[in-house]
Amino acid sequence: MINGAVLLAAINEIATEKKIEKEVVLQGIKEGFKKAYERFFDTEANVDVQIDEQAGTLKMFQLLEVVQKVEDDWLEISLEDAHKINKDFKIGDIVKKEVHFGEEFSRLAVIQVRQILQQKIKGAERANVYSKFIDLEHTISPAKVTGMNEQGNSYLLDINGAQASLWKQKVIPGEKFEVNQIIDVYIEEVAKEDKFSQIKVSRTTPAFLEKLLVREVPEIRNGLIEIKAISREPGVRAKVAVMSHDQAIDPKGSIIGENSARIDAVRKALKDERIDIIKWDEDLTRFIIETMAPVRVISINFVEGTEEIDIVVPNEQLSLAIGKKGVAARLVANLIRKRINIYSYDDAQQFSIDINWNGNITLTELTSPEFIESTMRRRQPMANKPFTRYQDQPRNNNFRNNEYRNNNYKNNDNSLNSFQNNYNLINEDELLALQEEIKEIQAIDQLSKQEDDFEENIDFATPTLELDEIRENIEAFNNLEEDENVIDDEDDEDFEDESYDKYYN
Repeated sequence: MINGAVLLAAINEIATEKKIEKEVVLQGIKEGFKKAYERFFDTEANVDVQIDEQAGTLKMFQLLEVVQKVEDDWLEISLEDAHKINKDFKIGDIVKKEVHFGEEFSRLAVIQVRQILQQKIKGAERANVYSKFIDLEHTISPAKVTGMNEQGNSYLLDINGAQASLWKQKVIPGEKFEVNQIIDVYIEEVAKEDKFSQIKVSRTTPAFLEKLLVREVPEIRNGLIEIKAISREPGVRAKVAVMSHDQAIDPKGSIIGENSARIDAVRKALKDERIDIIKWDEDLTRFIIETMAPVRVISINFVEGTEEIDIVVPNEQLSLAIGKKGVAARLVANLIRKRINIYSYDDAQQFSIDINWNGNITLTELTSPEFIESTMRRRQPMANKPFTRYQDQPRNNNFRNNEYRNNNYKNNDNSLNSFQNNYNLINEDELLALQEEIKEIQAIDQLSKQEDDFEENIDFATPTLELDEIRENIEAFNNLEEDENVIDDEDDEDFEDESYDKYYN
C-alpha cells in the first residue's frame, strides 16, 4: 500500500533539494500513478489522482461515464449502479469510483512515479538554468574548474551553481587549468535543451576578446569608441578595428592605455595573445592598407564578379604578408571578411595580375636602393649571412639557442630607450611593435624544450644587438615557414565562421 504521509514528506524533500516548485513534483507523482494504472489495468482508462497535503493522503479515482447500457466497464457505468452511489446522477454524468491499491500495483506505481519524477526534475532544472542564465548570454562570467570529463576532452565548470563544459577546441591553445581555478569564459549560448550542457562557453571566440575590451576600456562601454571588426588566431595574434565617435578621442591610444595598462590586462586574460589595434576606414582599400601594416602594399584589385581581392606586395615582404603558417593572411581576410590572394610583385607580373599602384608604395620607392637595402638587410641573420629558406638546413636553427637569446635580449626596456635616442627614424609605434616582437620570441623560447646549435660562423661576442639587427632577426624568425603566393583552398573555412558575423555592419 502507498503510505501517503511518507510520500508527502518525500515530495517536500525533493522540492527543497532540487530547488524546484512543489507543484512540479506533485504533477510528476500524479502522472506516474496514471501511467501505472494504464499499464496495470487498461491503457484507455480515465483516472484522476488527488493528493491532500493537509490530510497526508493520496487517492486515485476511476472516471466512469453514466450510460443506459454499459459497453465498456473500464470507461462506463450503468445508471442503476450510479444511483447506488448517488441518486442525483443522470445519463452523461461522470462518476468517480475510488481505486484501492494492491501490493503489486503499488510496486508498479512507485517505479512509474520514479521515472516520471526524474524526467520532471531534469526538465525543471533545465528550465531553472535557462531562466537564470539567459540574461547572461553573450557576456563574460567567472567559472570554477571542477574537473575533466571521462573522455578528457572537456573541462567541467561551475558557473554560479550550474554545470558547463569548456571543450578543448574552445580553449586557447596551450592553456591548462587546475581544479578549483577560477577562469573567465564567454557565454556563447544558453539553450533550453541540451544533452551535454545548456550553457555553451568559449575562450577562443572573437566575442570573448570584444567583451574583455569592453570591460577594460570605459570609452568602449559608454559608446565613444566602437569596435567595428575583430579577427583572431587564439593565443597567437588578433586584429581589432575600431573607430571613435568623438574627434577628441584617439581610439588606439585609449584602448592601449597609459603604459599599455589596458591592453596588457586584456592580453593577460588571453595567454599573452598579441593584439593589434587598427583604425577603421569605410574605404575598403584604405582599410586593407591599414590591416596589412607593416607590410607595404603595391596594389589592391577587387576581382570583378567575385568576393576575392588580389593584393600585391613587395617581393621581399611576401613572407611577412602571409605570416607563419598563414596567420597574418588569415587575420586580414577575416577582418575584412573577404577572400584575399597575396602575390609578390614579380609573381603578379608573371601571372598578369592587374597592378593598380593604389597602395602605399610607389614604383619609385619600390625600386629605390634605400627600400631594397632595408628589406634585404632585415632578411639577413646577425652574421650578415644571407638567409635562404630553401637551403638544406633546419628550419628552427636561427632562434632556438637559449644562451644566444638570453645574452642579447636582456633589459629590453633600457635597450629600447637607447634605440629611440640613437635612431630618430624609428617612431614610437614601431618601437612598441618591436618590443612586442621581442616578448613574443622570448615566450616561444620559454616553451621550447629543444635547443638547436647555431652555425659555427655566428659570432656571440657582442653582448647587445642594435635595433636593425633585432628587427632583422625578428623578420628572419617570421620567415621560417615556406613562402606561399596565394592562400590555398584549405583556408576557406575561415571565411564561413559565424563567430565573426556580428562584427560586420
